[in-house]
Amino acid sequence: MNELFAHTISRIDFIDGMVRIELANIAPSAADTTTVEPKHILHMPLGGFMRGAVTLEGFIRELVTRGVLPATPASASGPVSPNFV
Repeated sequence: MNELFAHTISRIDFIDGMVRIELANIAPSAADTTTVEPKHILHMPLGGFMRGAVTLEGFIRELVTRGVLPATPASASGPVSPNFV
């Protein structure tokens, strides 16, 4: 099994029946700022993506129950992705 590392998901698209997930790393850049650098792309059929979303949702609920994550994410009132506006 191969392992990948990414700091974040930088973009998600739905093209021709497939979900395209762009994984990115965060790197320092000039003037004490950071940049998001795309590193890997994951393509999934919609059904697999939806099963994965259910799995992630369950894991997030478990982290909230354990107190690792707050019950209401700080980003809930933050900016909205232009992909889902």
